[in-house]
Amino acid sequence: TQIHSAKIDDMLNRFDYAERRIDAVEAQAESLDLGRAKSLNQAFVDLEAEERINSELEALKARVQQPKG
Repeated sequence: TQIHSAKIDDMLNRFDYAERRIDAVEAQAESLDLGRAKSLNQAFVDLEAEERINSELEALKARVQQPKG
């Protein structure tokens, strides 16, 4: 139905907005860290956190896009 479709579109728009906000915050954090070198361990911790966030976001998007039956 159109109402269901509108709700899905709204939800996807919210996910896209959240993703853009996360990207903006990450960019801001990176710009603040330009003068400081990260330890290799911290770089791995950051990468793992980013991968976890991206994985959760993709799972949510997939769940929202599943047809309701």
